[in-house]
Formats: sequence, C-alpha cells, structure tokens
Amino acid sequence: MKSLIQYLDKNTGKFSVTMTPYKNLAPDTTMAVYVNGQKIDTFKVEKSGFFFKTANIYMNPLIVFGGAFIIGVLFVIMGAAGGLFTAAFQITVLGTKGPIGINAGNTIKPTNLFLTLCSPLTGLFTYIKEKRFATPVAVPFVIGIITGAFFIGPPLSAKYLNLAAFKFYLGIICLVIGIKLFTESLPSAIEKKKAMKAIVQKFNAAIKESKESGKALEMGSIEFEKFNFIKFDMKFWGETFVAKPLMMLIGGVIMGIIASSFGVGGGFMFMPFMTTMVGYPMYLAVPIALSGAFGTSIGGIAKYVTMGYQPDWIMAALIAAGAMCGGVIGPKIQKKLPEIFLKRMLAGALILTCLKYTGLLWFMR
Repeated sequence: MKSLIQYLDKNTGKFSVTMTPYKNLAPDTTMAVYVNGQKIDTFKVEKSGFFFKTANIYMNPLIVFGGAFIIGVLFVIMGAAGGLFTAAFQITVLGTKGPIGINAGNTIKPTNLFLTLCSPLTGLFTYIKEKRFATPVAVPFVIGIITGAFFIGPPLSAKYLNLAAFKFYLGIICLVIGIKLFTESLPSAIEKKKAMKAIVQKFNAAIKESKESGKALEMGSIEFEKFNFIKFDMKFWGETFVAKPLMMLIGGVIMGIIASSFGVGGGFMFMPFMTTMVGYPMYLAVPIALSGAFGTSIGGIAKYVTMGYQPDWIMAALIAAGAMCGGVIGPKIQKKLPEIFLKRMLAGALILTCLKYTGLLWFMR
C-alpha cells in the first residue's frame, strides 16, 4: 500500500491522505483505515479497467487477444511451442498473478492448456475425416499422454514448480527451442526441409488423386495381420510402417508429465520423438502430435481444476481465439517474409527470454 500526504494543517494536526492500493486488488474490495491502531473508516477499491478475476490482473482484453494473435502467427512459423510463447506472454506482458493464496504459476499452467485444447481441433478433425489418422499407434500415445498429464504432471508441478522455479525451467526450454530454431535456419537444414516438404506434397497429391478416383476409403484403411503390443507391421496409405504401441505409450506418459507440468501442449517434444526415435514420416506423425496436444490439454486441465487451480476462463478464451485467428493469417504472412530471418529472430528472442528467466544476465533480472 502506497500513501501520500496531500495536506497537513500544523495548527490543528488535521491532514488528508490519498492511498493507492495494491494494483491487483479486485474491484469493490473493502479496505479499512486505521490511525494509531483505531479504525476510523472504510473504503472500496475502484475499478480501473477490465479485471481478470482468476488471473488477478487489470488488463485491456484487446492486448490479450492481440498478443495471442501474434503467438498464433509465430506458431505457424515454428510449427510448435505455442504454449511456450503463451506462458512467457502471461508472465512477462500480462503479469498474471493468480488468486490470493494461489501461486501464479498454478494459474498460468491451466490457462495455457486451454490454448492447446482448442488450437489442434480443426486440423485433427480434417485428418480424421481424410482417413489420415493412424489409430493403432495414436490411441496408445494419447492414452499415455492423458495418464501422465492427469495423474502425475499437475500434482508434481503444483508442489514443486512455483512461479520462480517455473520461470527458470521455462527459460531452459526456451534455450533448447531457440537453439533448435537456429539450427533449422542453417543451409543444410533448409535443404533437408525442402526434401521433406516434397515428400509431403507427393503424399498430399496421392490423397487428392485417391479422392477423385473414389479410392480414398480404401487407401486410408489400416491393414495389419496381427496386433502386437510391442511392434507389428502396419500398411497405411500404400506404405508399410513398423508400429510400436508400447514405445508410444511409454513415451506418451513421460511427455504428458513434462507438458502438463509446464502447461504446454508438448508439440516440441512429440515431433522429434516420432520422427527420430520411432521413425515415422511427417505425414504420419503430424496428426498423432495434434491428438497428443489435445490429450495433454484434456488431462492437464481436468487435473488442475480438480486440484482447485482454475484457469482464467475469459483470458483463456481470448488467448485461444487470438491464437486461432493468428493461425489463419500466419501462412499468408509467412510467405512474404524470409524463413531464415524469421527463425533466427525467434531464436534470438527465445534465447533472450532464457537469459531473463534464468537470471544469467544481471541487468535483465
């Protein structure tokens, strides 16, 4: 509480005082005024803008929507880490505090997960409709993620990841993603990505052709001789893959714990896991990754809410809406800007965020 003596009458001893309460006090909060231990009056805190009740901050909703819109654009450029950017946005720009008695970190996490609950839906429904969703490997993955995100991640996070610890480890993740983005901007990585895009374009062309010829249902069907929980050969869209349900289940549990602990979807982990460790091609991995982000959100939000850590629903809706709008506009912006410049700029921003949150540079603390 700050106070300023405006007027003092030395002859009578009478004075007037203007008090500025703590900026995160909710509107209409009743405050008592004591002088020399005696209660002399009460007053109510006046509203000074839009108040997000659960986040416990005054903030213009347009700033929340606008920031989320930019995140949506960045998400398109990066292909992942939307929840990571949103967490940094809530901490640094919005200054989310959380209700009195609840650590801010435990308000930020479930609010973030609302973004990753909504953003994958459109793409996921499209993939399912087009028969591009490999159920035998996706279902164990999602079961593992929901298990980790509900039973393990949030309880550990609520106990050990207060805002200070949350910021530090979030900074470490920012560093990892920043380095990854920078390496993706190198010429060798750009050429590799072009080759991968060519494979995906060829696959999309095959899908279009199968639709026109009426063979989409046949091509999109999943064929395997005998299901085995360890591994089995699976034919999908004319290609044969080695399905590894147990590996997907275990990986899902571990990544569900990590993702829900930080209130992020986990896409930055899912794609490297499936393309590098499991060996799935991009067009098989992307739909599964979207279902994984959705699973993290369902499990994480449900557990945080049952533990008494509510997301700020109004803020969450604004963030989700802004990010989804940014996701629509993002591809149009991306085409007009050089990919190398964008990725290096984002890498620099993430590394600076790491330095700030970990306190490695004293002047950024």
